[in-house]
Amino acid sequence: MSIVLKSSCLLVTLIFLYLTYLLLGALVFSAIERPVEESLKTELNSLKAELLNNLTCINATILENFLVRVLRANKYGVSVLHNISTNSNWDLASSLFFANTLVTTVGYGHTTPLSDAGKAFSIVYALLGIPFTMLVLTTCVQHLIQPLTYRPMRLWQQWAGWPLRTASTVHFLILILIVMLVFFVVPAVVFSRIEESWTFLEAFYFCFISLCTIGLGDFVPGERPNQQLRPLYKVSVMVGRCAWLDNILPPAHL
Repeated sequence: MSIVLKSSCLLVTLIFLYLTYLLLGALVFSAIERPVEESLKTELNSLKAELLNNLTCINATILENFLVRVLRANKYGVSVLHNISTNSNWDLASSLFFANTLVTTVGYGHTTPLSDAGKAFSIVYALLGIPFTMLVLTTCVQHLIQPLTYRPMRLWQQWAGWPLRTASTVHFLILILIVMLVFFVVPAVVFSRIEESWTFLEAFYFCFISLCTIGLGDFVPGERPNQQLRPLYKVSVMVGRCAWLDNILPPAHL
């Protein structure tokens, strides 16, 4: 077996194992956190019903207790509003999205583990997942650097007869243009269409914050109530972010 074939088999195996790791993490997170989330929603709905029943003679203690519980639940991404509470933060797609943000160190912060078991599992999962992610990304870059960098530069030199410095400069400018279009402009247009409350600038801002792994969490896709194809949307965003990390971030570390 040739070295190239062995290397390709290793890459495919690593990607398969990485996807399996993400899926297993999502299943564990969903199994641990979803029952806790449902319990919290039930508790909030009970408090809401109690508040409405005592609306004519409400006192400061009842109101304060309700507000404290609502704010605490909102911190974990659970809302008391009926049209928002229909979405789960811990279905399989959302759990997969969370697992991916955890191991890629984006961390939007809009969803966090509710239970102690979930917090403990997050620590172990991240300790293993972050180095695993860097290993997969580095391996991908080692396979992509030849067809995306060295080979095009040689073609520029052969076809145009340019010296190495000129060919590398032109190639760099073309790559920058492609990256801006593929990872920033086009996604920003798509997000501004899908997310009705986002402007193009806000969508572009989200792309920049996410792809730079800053993850402030003020804009998160797929959180609109009753959003169509929400699981597919979440997974698509996750795949796009992984594609960016595979092709852009690792070279800065190599």
